Amino acid sequence: MISSEQRVFPKLKKRSAIHVVGVTGVEGAAVASFLLAEGFKNLVGHAMCEGKDFERELLSHHKLGGADRKRELLDCVRGWGIERRLGDDYLRGIEEADVIFAPQSWELHQQANAPLFVLRPKLLNIMHLYLDLAPCATIGVTGSDGKTTTTHLIAHLLNSAGRKAWLSGNYREGEQILSRIRELDPEGFLVLEVSNRHLNFGLAKHPDIAVVTNVTQNHMTEYENFVEYCDVKERLLGSESVAVLNADNACTRHMGDHCKERLLFSRYPDAKAVGAFVSKMEIHDVGGFICDVSDICLPGEHNLENALAAITVVRSLGLSGEEISSGLKTFCAVPERLEIVAEINGRTIVNDLAATSMESARRAVEAYAGKPFVLVVGGETKGVDYEPFARTVQRVGAVIVGVQSEVTDVLKALGIPIETHSTVREAVKVAFEKTPRGGTLLLSPAGAFFQSRLMVKEGLSVAELISSLQSHAP
Repeated sequence: MISSEQRVFPKLKKRSAIHVVGVTGVEGAAVASFLLAEGFKNLVGHAMCEGKDFERELLSHHKLGGADRKRELLDCVRGWGIERRLGDDYLRGIEEADVIFAPQSWELHQQANAPLFVLRPKLLNIMHLYLDLAPCATIGVTGSDGKTTTTHLIAHLLNSAGRKAWLSGNYREGEQILSRIRELDPEGFLVLEVSNRHLNFGLAKHPDIAVVTNVTQNHMTEYENFVEYCDVKERLLGSESVAVLNADNACTRHMGDHCKERLLFSRYPDAKAVGAFVSKMEIHDVGGFICDVSDICLPGEHNLENALAAITVVRSLGLSGEEISSGLKTFCAVPERLEIVAEINGRTIVNDLAATSMESARRAVEAYAGKPFVLVVGGETKGVDYEPFARTVQRVGAVIVGVQSEVTDVLKALGIPIETHSTVREAVKVAFEKTPRGGTLLLSPAGAFFQSRLMVKEGLSVAELISSLQSHAP
C-alpha cells in the first residue's frame, strides 16, 4: 500500500515496465487504454481467460448498450498492440514489473492472485489516476450502501444547476472517464464512487469533498472485524478534505476529526447537524430552509439519507434551495436501485438487483412496508449477520421466494418462511404468480453475486426475465 505522501502519476516513467492485471475488466481496460494514449509502451496485460475467450470476456465485463458501443470497445482493444499473458500464462513474469495496476477485486481471487500479495507495494489502482490527474475539484463517495445513488444525485444536481459534473469510479453502467480526464473543465467536478476495495489500496491523494453515506455490516468475509472495515472506509477522508458524514450512523458520526471541515447530515432536527437535516418534512441547514422532503422522488428512508448527503455536498458548493428543489424533482431512480422496469397485468416489477447487501435489501423492504409485495432473494451472505433483515421481513409480513443459496439457508435457519427454487427463472416466475394485482414484485437479492453469478449461469438478463413474465403472465 502506498503512503499518503506520494503522488502516483509523476513517478511513472515512460520506460517503466507496467503490468495491468485484469485487463479485460472495466478498470483494467480503461487503465491500459489511458497509459497507451499517454505514450507508455512497455505494457503487459494479464487476464485469467484463454486467448480464444478474450473478447467475449471483455464484453461480459462491460455493460454497454448497443452494437456500436461494443464495436468501439473491441476496435480500441484490438489496436492496443501490447503483450497479453492469458490463461496458463496469467501473472507470468509479474515480479519483473516496476508498477502493477490491479483491479479493485484482485484480493477476491486469492489462489490465482497469490503472487500479488507478495508484490503489494507495487500495486496501484485506477482511483490513484483519477485523484492524481483530475484538473477539477473531486468529490469521492463511499459507504456500505447508497454510494451509487448519492454520486448520481450529486452529479445530477450540479449539472441541472448549470455546473459541469462527471461520474466515474465504481460505476459499470457507464464509461470510465479516464481516457478524457485531461479534457475535463477545471471549473467542473469529478464525482467518484469509491468502494472499500479501492480504499484497500490506500490513497495517494484524497478527494476535495469526501462523503461517507453510512457504514454497516458488509464484506465481513474480507476483514478481520467490523472495526477494520470502518477504518478502511475512513481512508477516503484526507486532512485537506471536506468530510460529509452521516450523523445518524454510529460509525460515520465519529469520523473525520483530522479533516479540514466536517459537515454532518441527519434525518432529525436535533442531531447537531451542520449539513442538511430534516425538520417537519422540510430540509434545512444552518443557512435555513432548502426544500421540502416531498421534492425527493425516490422511495424509502435510505434514499432520504442519500439525498441529504447529496444536498449537503452541493449546498457547500453554493447551490440555492431553488436549484436543489428543481434538480430533486427531475431525478429518477438509478438503474437497478428500486427501479421500476415493467408493469405486467397490474403488477409492478421493481429491479433492485444492486441490493447485494443485507442492509440495502432491508431498506428496500422498509420502503415497501404497508404495500402488497413479494420479495426475491438469493446470493452469498458475505459473512454478515442477517438477524436485522429477518426482524424487518417478519414485522412487515413479507412474502419471500428465493434462489437456493447461502442467503436462503441463513433465512431458513432464522425461522423465516421462504420458498426456494434451484433457478432464478423459476424463482421469479413463482414470485410473480404470488404477487397480487396492484402489488409489487421486488427483485432485491440481499446477497452478493445474484446477478453476476446466478443469473449469468443461466444466461439471463433482466430484459429476458421481463419478457418471460410477459409471455406467461396470468
